[in-house]
Amino acid sequence: MKLEEFKTNVKEVTVTGKGITATLTQWGNMEGVNLMVTNDNLSVRMAGAFTWDEITIIATAVVAAQSI
Repeated sequence: MKLEEFKTNVKEVTVTGKGITATLTQWGNMEGVNLMVTNDNLSVRMAGAFTWDEITIIATAVVAAQSI
């Protein structure tokens, strides 16, 4: 058995508003983020791991849906 430990500096962004909190934590390899959305009582509304390309597609879909 082999055990390795890696320590990397990562950035975390938290945005709170209208009863929800969105937290994005950058991956150590900088290729994507973990996304977690919680409400006021800390129940998880959504969580996932996405590459930056996937986040761009999701953001584009949100903007498109809002414009309809």
